[in-house]
Amino acid sequence: MVALGLVAGLIATPSVPATAMIWSLTKASASSDPSTSQALARQRAAEARIATRLATLTASGPLHGAASVNVVDVASGAVIYGRKKSTARTAASNTKLYTAVAALQALGPSTRFTTTITRAGTSNRVTFVSAGDPRMTNARLRSLARQTATRLKASSTTKAITVRLDDSLFAGATKSSTWRQGGYGLSTIQPVRATARTAVRSKDSAASAATAYARYLDAALGKGWSVTFRGRAATPPTAVTIAKSDSATVKTLVKRMLNVSDNQVAEVLHRHIALSQGLAPTFAGGAKATLRVVSALGVDTSGITLVDGSGLSPRDRITPKSLTSLLTVAANPENSRLRSILYADSSLPVAGKTGTLKKAYARFTGKHSKCAAGKVVAKTGSLDYEVALSGYTVGADGRLKAFSVIVNGLHGSAAKTKARASMDQLAATVNGCA
Repeated sequence: MVALGLVAGLIATPSVPATAMIWSLTKASASSDPSTSQALARQRAAEARIATRLATLTASGPLHGAASVNVVDVASGAVIYGRKKSTARTAASNTKLYTAVAALQALGPSTRFTTTITRAGTSNRVTFVSAGDPRMTNARLRSLARQTATRLKASSTTKAITVRLDDSLFAGATKSSTWRQGGYGLSTIQPVRATARTAVRSKDSAASAATAYARYLDAALGKGWSVTFRGRAATPPTAVTIAKSDSATVKTLVKRMLNVSDNQVAEVLHRHIALSQGLAPTFAGGAKATLRVVSALGVDTSGITLVDGSGLSPRDRITPKSLTSLLTVAANPENSRLRSILYADSSLPVAGKTGTLKKAYARFTGKHSKCAAGKVVAKTGSLDYEVALSGYTVGADGRLKAFSVIVNGLHGSAAKTKARASMDQLAATVNGCA
């Protein structure tokens, strides 16, 4: 089956047409064609070898005990190896895979969130209206200020300008009561609001953005003008847009979220998913909406619980069986909105190369895993006592595999480091190089 060779470079150079062909080809049952029968026999032999090696790897050491594992052939859906695959565990940032799939599907890859500046008539008040942009830059705040200054200079009857903030898009708590470490510090996540800046971290990221905008507006207006930020207020009903700035696309935001495990982006997208489903933009609304969207795609969500969009909560309980189901759905080329997760410049970190799997983090650098560097794409997960790894690799038989491993109950950094090294070895084993 010559077409099987087309998938050999899938991870390094993803190709939708080639993978679509493999998907179609390998979904079909084996025919009486001797070459097809021989290929099937080789596939089963390769899978048996993987299963034997994985059983040995998970029988003792860091992956023994509180670990759940599942490995599947993506096209056929056959389970190659499973160990407590239906046991739900804390999956840490592997939770972001659900947020990614739901965001791409429900919002659309090309969607942007437009922050606006509004004004009612010739009022001396302008309103900064948050639109759920988790990556607001100083450059775009300056652009908003310049646009506003042009309009004010043309029609303002006073040079004393007031800036107010309308940050009412999102609702509910800004930090989850289920998060550990007192809700985590600003370096991990800021309180979730409808604007967050890239340049600074703040307890009130929306007010920080509006305040910076006010400073830039004061500078843009020049001598004789004064600009004062006066806090939060609703947008006047007669106000019209006088300036606007678009966020990065959902596709770009999802890639950042998965590649560097950005918690801020995850929680903001989580609330957008809730809004897309007509639900309250809260932690609970986002969780309900995410499960609704992925379930509609055919993902097996039995036995799992979602609490947030980032995976910071230990109450996010997920099974490897559900994660490999999610990865299988995302790999189906018929699900065109999800292609950026695996295909067309994959959003996932590449083993030993990029994001949270890069070599600097000692990922895929061990004796039994470095052979898989560049051959695996996967999402990492790490909390106080939990680590996880779920993703894809092309096996020695030329077929795409999805795998998920979650380990809980780890105490101390040494235990977590050993578990990560074993996870990397597991992925290399699925690839067939270890």
